[in-house]
Amino acid sequence: MVICGVIYVGEQVEKAIREAYDKHNPIASHVRPHLTLLFPSETGLRPVEIYAHFENVASETVRFSVGFNGVKLRPQDLLAYLDISEGADRLRLLNRKLYSGELEELLDVDRPFYPHLTLGRFETEVDMNRAYDDLKDFNLTSDFIAERLSLLERQAPHRWETIRTFDFRKRDPELGASE
Repeated sequence: MVICGVIYVGEQVEKAIREAYDKHNPIASHVRPHLTLLFPSETGLRPVEIYAHFENVASETVRFSVGFNGVKLRPQDLLAYLDISEGADRLRLLNRKLYSGELEELLDVDRPFYPHLTLGRFETEVDMNRAYDDLKDFNLTSDFIAERLSLLERQAPHRWETIRTFDFRKRDPELGASE
């Protein structure tokens, strides 16, 4: 079973980026815009064990805001992405929690986590730089509230299915305030 853990972006953000996402991301027709927290990984764990782990992580997480800070390039991965300005620390924490316990064996220490939203994936650096000329002035002013974690399973190459979602808490009981 090949799994992946993501947070789908909110509707307003999805609408704002849809044209750029469709134009530059080869998996756009297969997966909605999202923030990847657990990279695609093969696991021999039973679904019930995976669900329990995701549920535990989600139940410890209070909903939070995610905001963006312009388009950046990651030449080593041939990516154009939206940088995360608000919520990056929370995303890093979620990434660490997902790669704990039963799923710790899936962690690839040679693949560092950096919070981002991929807009484009390219075959060559020339293609990436050409796309950046198109994207560099893209200014996303929308943010969204991360409300749930989604578990995806690969059905075929580049075809993922959301098999379960796990809601974050609405309030932090210790603070008594909504987020």
